[in-house]
Amino acid sequence: MEIKIKSKKIFKTKLFLRETKVYFNKVFIKLFEKYRLKPAKGGKAFEEKVRIGEIGGVDLPDMSYPMHVLNGIIPSLKVLENKWLNKGLINEDNEDDDIKMLLKCLLVAFTFHDINKLHNEIDLKTSVEKYFEEDLKDLEIELNEEEKEIVKYLVLATEERTRFVIPDDKLPTRRGLNRLIKDDLIEIIHLADSISIPIGNYNDLLKIWRKLRDYADVNVFYFDEIPYEVLARFIVERLRESVDCYVISPRGFIYEGDLEINEDYLIKSFEEFLYRNIEKMVEIDRQKAQLDIFRFIDITEENILKLIEKMVNYFGFEYFYKDISQNKEIKDIFTKKFEEFDEKEAKTFVILKFLLQITENESRKKDVKKLKSKFNDKYFKIDENFDLDEDFVEKIKNSKDTGLKNYLKLYIATKKEFDEKEILNDLITLLNENYGGSEKADLKEIIDELLGYAYLNGKKIRGIKFGDIGSKKNMCSLCGKETKTVAIANLCFGFKPRGFTNRTIVSLSNTQKNICSVCLTEITFRKLIFGKKENVQAVYIDAYDYFVPLMDEKLTEYIESVGKNLENLMNDAKSFISAIYGFNVKKEEELFPFLMSFVDISKQIEFIRFYKKILDFVYETGFKIYLTYPFNPDKAKRETIIFDYAPKSFKKLGWDKVRIDEIEKIRNEFELLWKLGYTLRRGSKSDNVVVSLFNDYADNPMAFYFYLFKLDYPHSFAEKYNLNLINQRIGVEKMNIIEKLADIASDIEWAKGSASSKTSMIRESLEVLKTGVKRGYGDEEVKSMMAGMLYRKYPYPSKKEKIEEFCKVVYDELFKKLWNSKLPSKKELRYWIYAFAFHYDVKSKEKRNSKTNKEDTQ
Repeated sequence: MEIKIKSKKIFKTKLFLRETKVYFNKVFIKLFEKYRLKPAKGGKAFEEKVRIGEIGGVDLPDMSYPMHVLNGIIPSLKVLENKWLNKGLINEDNEDDDIKMLLKCLLVAFTFHDINKLHNEIDLKTSVEKYFEEDLKDLEIELNEEEKEIVKYLVLATEERTRFVIPDDKLPTRRGLNRLIKDDLIEIIHLADSISIPIGNYNDLLKIWRKLRDYADVNVFYFDEIPYEVLARFIVERLRESVDCYVISPRGFIYEGDLEINEDYLIKSFEEFLYRNIEKMVEIDRQKAQLDIFRFIDITEENILKLIEKMVNYFGFEYFYKDISQNKEIKDIFTKKFEEFDEKEAKTFVILKFLLQITENESRKKDVKKLKSKFNDKYFKIDENFDLDEDFVEKIKNSKDTGLKNYLKLYIATKKEFDEKEILNDLITLLNENYGGSEKADLKEIIDELLGYAYLNGKKIRGIKFGDIGSKKNMCSLCGKETKTVAIANLCFGFKPRGFTNRTIVSLSNTQKNICSVCLTEITFRKLIFGKKENVQAVYIDAYDYFVPLMDEKLTEYIESVGKNLENLMNDAKSFISAIYGFNVKKEEELFPFLMSFVDISKQIEFIRFYKKILDFVYETGFKIYLTYPFNPDKAKRETIIFDYAPKSFKKLGWDKVRIDEIEKIRNEFELLWKLGYTLRRGSKSDNVVVSLFNDYADNPMAFYFYLFKLDYPHSFAEKYNLNLINQRIGVEKMNIIEKLADIASDIEWAKGSASSKTSMIRESLEVLKTGVKRGYGDEEVKSMMAGMLYRKYPYPSKKEKIEEFCKVVYDELFKKLWNSKLPSKKELRYWIYAFAFHYDVKSKEKRNSKTNKEDTQ
């Protein structure tokens, strides 16, 4: 995996460039590896404390501690650099040792500015005293005593209540360094902390901008609530190319300087993108020529010739006759003739092929066919042989192979030497007819509509022009606007052309769907980036809420190493980077944080495998993942993992929305199920057992023990892994009863033998209970029936009291209290039986071992 971005100079001076590079490659990478799942903001624990009123405040979206550091420090350092440049303290080339030392101290201080959060402490001062020295060693940070005092001073200065804990006389006074620390560094560390907030929505960029504009002449551009994700990101990247960015997000950026929103430049960028992907925009075979690039670009002689030139350069001329015939003799004859064409003939051949084979659009089919018929009579009559053998021509004329006939027509038409200008004019007429009206996507209008969702400094750039809502027959199936463009196969992505909605629900009664020009453009961009896809879900990967790109090779290497298992997902992501950010990911050296991809997880086993990969990736990175339906846009993410699309079992388990401090726990729980499922799968060779395990576990976590007993040696598996997470999921009340019954049962008789013998005590007791309840017996009568059955099974006078205690717990605590006097289903009873059997076996082994140890010591 290579999530990378073009190198861009963030700072103006060598001092800031060098010191930040050293910091991020030596200190930050270690902070990232150790604390990637430590929340600075948000998290489940904080959410619960807010919910129960233990602490005041707002439950913020997740933000890991390393990302809190990164999001705040870069924009703030840009402010500091400009400040020191203006003061004359630094220039582009100088390396003042004292200034270098202050910058180093600032970076380390912000790393530890919330040191209490790293250690789950409340008090900052106490945490500095307890952990500062230890943390320096952990992150391999070397500071002299003077630097340590400066760092501690700055850390404590981030909070008002600890700001004056360390006296000023601990600060160096030479050259007025103490004034720089108090006047500049404290201000910058406060700024960094205040702007590093998790984004709840893209409007929150305004909060960061308002804080930054007190220090720099910055502006903010962003899209909010736009349904066209790829197009919005494409525009954002084209616009930010020419400005100095302090902050970027998936939908916008905060920048210094003047932003020119040049629509002509954006149109040109769109067209260049289409031409760069010409091999995906045009599909030509023996019978058809799909030229959908002309939906978007002007139909002119210049553009047609430009298209031909690009196609010949990309594919070679042979692309236009590569599939002549399976008959080798015929193929060889035509191939030789076409290879003998000069440059002028080759160009004429391609123009004629477009004219003969153009694929008709559904809404304009009738009129286009009329024109094609007219031009067929004009250009494509087989009334001459030229240098072809007469019998050969007759053989093809009488053939039922339409594609082969087309090659004969094209050869003869080319040899007739029609005027090129005339052919081009007729082709322009045909293209205008085929791509006219609603079939044409006017890029100027599309960009104008997209910019209707954009804001500059909190104000809309222009109003959104909402089109009329279409009738059921003429409605865009994605956005509802009126349109007549039919969504044929080549205009679809993530769905089939008939009977789709945003959730790709197919109905046999739906025969035709339409699509508007803006949605069509979004689809086209997706297809060009990600290829043809059906039955897929969108995946958005965010490393950070917002970010400024910087040289950080060590972090990039780390992400690459842990991202390899995402395989196809990352192939999509690379295509996305290349398309949107405009560079070859293999040659760049920087991490880019906002990615988009698609995944087919229509089968539940594929979903389970995908979820495992995502859990592993997030566990190693702390990156945010949002999986949603194919045309849903991205959104600011409160949780670290959000799955709009997930099986019911995953939603029941709460795995569709996971906070950052839950990742490790849920990954461990998932791993237990995964390992058990695939241990069982070795025997059955079927994925069904894995799917059933996850589904049954979601319905009742005690199902884990039922599946565990399917193994030949369940305790060998259990001894390898910690089952506490399973028991936590079952719940304290249920586990207390299970363990209580297991303890009593092991006092009656130690478990031994097969699974059947280990389950018999509880299983037969529940059978008696079921009989007594059905017959309407009283409480004591049912307990007596159970006890009588157990007396006969275990006829030991010394165990009578324990048997009665066992029956009392089964009836009073389990049946009456927990089950509310209602017997569970047969399936659920089975889970109770095997959960009991496992813990009964464990208790028996403990007591057996204890007895053996006592005997050995006597």
